[in-house]
Amino acid sequence: MTELRRHVVETGLPLERLLLDNEMSITGRSEAEVWAFVDQVIERMIVSVEDGLQFGRRLLARPVRLHSKARTVFLGAQDDTFRLHRGVSQLSSYALAAARRTPADMSS
Repeated sequence: MTELRRHVVETGLPLERLLLDNEMSITGRSEAEVWAFVDQVIERMIVSVEDGLQFGRRLLARPVRLHSKARTVFLGAQDDTFRLHRGVSQLSSYALAAARRTPADMSS
């Protein structure tokens, strides 16, 4: 991380440009292709989160058999009066929602 920061400072390149150039170099894709792939990843993430938030308090898949808390955490975040806490709670609920999905869930 230190080397990355130093490179950004020394070259004057914005970090996002450096990351994009690196991705194009590694994959051989054009800038448009990289952004198209990023869009696909983001769309898939959104679908996973939305599906997970609709899951409610039902039991997670075996062998765990625990209740999903993604929706509960998400709804609790809506009442949080501190903006930072709300943001962290929402992000946590998204992670819980996406993580609850199993291959069996994705086929339905």
